[in-house]
Amino acid sequence: MQDMLTTAIEMHRSGQLGPASQLYQRVLAREQGNAEALHLLGVLHHQQGNHTRAVELIGRAVAIKPNSHIYHANLAEAY
Repeated sequence: MQDMLTTAIEMHRSGQLGPASQLYQRVLAREQGNAEALHLLGVLHHQQGNHTRAVELIGRAVAIKPNSHIYHANLAEAY
């Protein structure tokens, strides 16, 4: 699972948002509570202008890892 998430992050960083989104979703299909995948899929949605979905996803990540300052910062950005 970590390999798939790592690949998704690399794709995301290189601007391959469609394939990255698909991989994040595959990770979440297997691990609904994967905070990092939720967070990064939310960031991706924010980058695409879908702020409502971004807030939902990043908010779920914050609920899982409430002490992550980066999650909170990106949630604020999505709002």
